[in-house]
Amino acid sequence: MKKTFGTVLVALLFSLFAVAAASALEVGYRADKGRSAVFAPGGVVRGESAWTFNAEGGVTASPIVVGSTLYVGSQGGRVYALEAATGRPFWSVSVGGSVSASPAFADGKLFVGTDSGAVFCLNAADGRELWRYGGDWSFRASPAVVGGVVYIGDLGGTVMALNASSGKPLWSFGSDRWFSASPLPAGDLVFVGGHGGRFSALEAATGKERWGSSTGGPLDVSASYRDGIVYFGGNGGCLYAVQVFKVIPLWQACVDSGISTAIALSGNRAFFGTYDGGLYALDIAAKGNILWRFAADGAILSDPAVEGDRVYFGGADGRIHALHVASGQELWSYDAGAEIVAGPVLWKGTLLYGTTTGLVGALR
Repeated sequence: MKKTFGTVLVALLFSLFAVAAASALEVGYRADKGRSAVFAPGGVVRGESAWTFNAEGGVTASPIVVGSTLYVGSQGGRVYALEAATGRPFWSVSVGGSVSASPAFADGKLFVGTDSGAVFCLNAADGRELWRYGGDWSFRASPAVVGGVVYIGDLGGTVMALNASSGKPLWSFGSDRWFSASPLPAGDLVFVGGHGGRFSALEAATGKERWGSSTGGPLDVSASYRDGIVYFGGNGGCLYAVQVFKVIPLWQACVDSGISTAIALSGNRAFFGTYDGGLYALDIAAKGNILWRFAADGAILSDPAVEGDRVYFGGADGRIHALHVASGQELWSYDAGAEIVAGPVLWKGTLLYGTTTGLVGALR
């Protein structure tokens, strides 16, 4: 299953060194600007239910927390604002189509893409609609908002930039395959991978493709960045590490199934899930040597999240699992009652999750 990078792809990744400094997302996608999914310590989660809330339709994308408010979208076509500590609803609004990707927050506004082909800008305080953009295809990639611009891809194979204040289209970039991974703004470029396997660097100001190359397999999950190295995986089952300062690939490590989640990075470990139900820990200081594999019941589509010495994820078996990051030993699991495909979020000693039946819950 071994694959190699094209030299053009390596050149593309050179600009990613700017991610940690250049991304101006006010609430970082997957915990921080590098998308490491490592959350600030807030106390040990013991797997005890604190509260639940029933949303209309399934929850298939991670919630986000801004201050003390949790925002989450549902397959029932609604966006909810809940008090993160109690689950008490502040407001909910209909957006006319299923919400299959996490919202983004910037400058007091919430940006949401829908399966009905619309992008909404809502007032985060009360859910009031500020503007909407109507497209032709579903949006299942989380929007990225930086510098007053919303970047988002659709299932028709288009990445577009919208004015964050008005929703006015600024540019679009077309491909022959769809986009379900969130675009990654970095400096004056926007990096995006598509289902066709092409990884592109687009000029943030114009959408013109500055560079592009094929990775040899679909790119449906987002990359992560830390300490000058980009890590990403694909359906081909390989995790790649690229040293962006020297512009050289460092190593690649392959497993026996396609990588089905984004990569979490903690210490010298990278964590990810696979379609055959494995949650892997690889040693990124030893060229991706496999440290351990935890076998779950069914495919893992829930992006792992790390807090302290624990890694958390949800499974097709309806359970939330807590593993020790060093050994992979299961510390506890919690039966949420339905399949979990949304990645959990850690906030002040609380694990927040959603299920495909629409249950939003908190564990402490």
